[in-house]
Amino acid sequence: MAGFVFATGLILIVGGIMVPIPLRFQVLSVVLGVLLYQTALLRMYDRFLPNERKYLALRAETNRLLTLVRDMNQAAVTARSMGMDRASYVEPIVRQMHATVDRLPLVAAELAADTPQTLH
Repeated sequence: MAGFVFATGLILIVGGIMVPIPLRFQVLSVVLGVLLYQTALLRMYDRFLPNERKYLALRAETNRLLTLVRDMNQAAVTARSMGMDRASYVEPIVRQMHATVDRLPLVAAELAADTPQTLH
Protein backbone atom coordinates (compact mmCIF):
# COMPACT_ATOMS: atom_id res chain seq x y z
CA MET A 1 0.00 0.00 0.00
CA ALA A 2 2.83 2.40 0.82
CA GLY A 3 4.31 1.73 -2.61
CA PHE A 4 1.07 2.77 -4.30
CA VAL A 5 0.87 5.96 -2.23
CA PHE A 6 4.55 6.64 -2.98
CA ALA A 7 4.04 6.19 -6.75
CA THR A 8 0.86 8.28 -6.72
CA GLY A 9 2.70 11.08 -4.95
CA LEU A 10 5.50 11.02 -7.50
CA ILE A 11 3.04 11.02 -10.41
CA LEU A 12 1.21 14.01 -8.95
CA ILE A 13 4.46 15.91 -8.43
CA VAL A 14 5.85 15.21 -11.89
CA GLY A 15 2.44 15.66 -13.54
CA GLY A 16 1.88 18.93 -11.79
CA ILE A 17 5.18 20.24 -13.11
CA MET A 18 5.19 18.78 -16.63
CA VAL A 19 1.54 18.94 -17.73
CA PRO A 20 0.42 22.37 -19.00
CA ILE A 21 -2.52 23.06 -16.69
CA PRO A 22 -3.52 26.25 -14.88
CA LEU A 23 -1.12 27.32 -12.14
CA ARG A 24 -3.70 26.77 -9.40
CA PHE A 25 -4.03 23.09 -10.34
CA GLN A 26 -0.25 22.70 -10.71
CA VAL A 27 0.31 23.95 -7.18
CA LEU A 28 -2.51 21.78 -5.82
CA SER A 29 -1.13 18.71 -7.61
CA VAL A 30 2.42 19.27 -6.35
CA VAL A 31 1.32 19.93 -2.75
CA LEU A 32 -0.91 16.84 -2.71
CA GLY A 33 1.87 14.79 -4.29
CA VAL A 34 4.40 15.90 -1.68
CA LEU A 35 1.98 15.03 1.14
CA LEU A 36 1.36 11.57 -0.29
CA TYR A 37 5.07 11.05 -0.92
CA GLN A 38 5.97 11.97 2.68
CA THR A 39 3.20 9.79 4.08
CA ALA A 40 4.50 6.80 2.13
CA LEU A 41 8.07 7.45 3.28
CA LEU A 42 6.98 7.58 6.93
CA ARG A 43 5.07 4.32 6.58
CA MET A 44 8.07 2.60 5.00
CA TYR A 45 10.36 4.00 7.71
CA ASP A 46 8.13 2.59 10.47
CA ARG A 47 8.22 -0.84 8.89
CA PHE A 48 12.02 -1.02 8.76
CA LEU A 49 12.80 0.69 12.08
CA PRO A 50 10.03 -0.11 14.55
CA ASN A 51 9.94 1.63 17.92
CA GLU A 52 10.30 -1.20 20.43
CA ARG A 53 9.88 -0.73 24.13
CA LYS A 54 11.20 -3.56 26.22
CA TYR A 55 11.30 -2.01 29.67
CA LEU A 56 7.65 -1.14 30.16
CA ALA A 57 7.73 -1.13 33.97
CA LEU A 58 10.53 1.44 34.00
CA ARG A 59 8.68 3.50 31.41
CA ALA A 60 5.51 3.42 33.53
CA GLU A 61 7.35 4.58 36.65
CA THR A 62 9.06 7.36 34.72
CA ASN A 63 5.72 8.50 33.31
CA ARG A 64 4.27 8.42 36.83
CA LEU A 65 7.13 10.60 38.07
CA LEU A 66 6.52 13.14 35.29
CA THR A 67 2.81 13.19 36.11
CA LEU A 68 3.63 13.82 39.76
CA VAL A 69 5.92 16.72 38.80
CA ARG A 70 3.02 18.29 36.89
CA ASP A 71 0.67 17.65 39.83
CA MET A 72 3.15 19.22 42.24
CA ASN A 73 3.42 22.34 40.12
CA GLN A 74 -0.36 22.61 39.84
CA ALA A 75 -0.73 22.22 43.62
CA ALA A 76 1.87 24.92 44.21
CA VAL A 77 0.15 27.29 41.76
CA THR A 78 -3.21 26.63 43.41
CA ALA A 79 -1.79 27.20 46.89
CA ARG A 80 -0.12 30.43 45.81
CA SER A 81 -3.30 31.73 44.17
CA MET A 82 -5.24 31.01 47.38
CA GLY A 83 -2.57 32.62 49.54
CA MET A 84 -1.95 29.32 51.36
CA ASP A 85 1.29 27.68 52.44
CA ARG A 86 2.66 25.80 49.42
CA ALA A 87 4.45 23.18 51.52
CA SER A 88 1.21 21.79 52.95
CA TYR A 89 -0.26 21.39 49.46
CA VAL A 90 2.90 19.97 47.89
CA GLU A 91 4.09 17.63 50.67
CA PRO A 92 1.76 14.66 49.89
CA ILE A 93 2.83 14.78 46.24
CA VAL A 94 6.51 14.98 47.22
CA ARG A 95 6.05 11.81 49.32
CA GLN A 96 4.56 10.05 46.30
CA MET A 97 7.48 11.26 44.18
CA HIS A 98 9.97 9.82 46.68
CA ALA A 99 8.14 6.47 46.61
CA THR A 100 8.27 6.45 42.82
CA VAL A 101 11.98 7.25 42.78
CA ASP A 102 12.56 4.44 45.31
CA ARG A 103 10.80 2.00 42.94
CA LEU A 104 12.93 2.97 39.91
CA PRO A 105 15.92 0.73 40.76
CA LEU A 106 13.54 -2.18 41.39
CA VAL A 107 12.03 -2.00 37.91
CA ALA A 108 15.19 -1.06 36.02
CA ALA A 109 16.20 -3.70 33.44
CA GLU A 110 12.94 -5.56 34.07
CA LEU A 111 11.71 -6.89 30.74
CA ALA A 112 7.98 -6.80 30.07
CA ALA A 113 7.09 -10.06 28.37
CA ASP A 114 9.04 -12.39 26.15
CA THR A 115 8.34 -10.15 23.18
CA PRO A 116 8.64 -6.34 23.19
CA GLN A 117 5.71 -4.13 22.32
CA THR A 118 6.03 -2.46 18.95
CA LEU A 119 4.51 1.00 18.67
CA HIS A 120 3.18 2.24 15.33
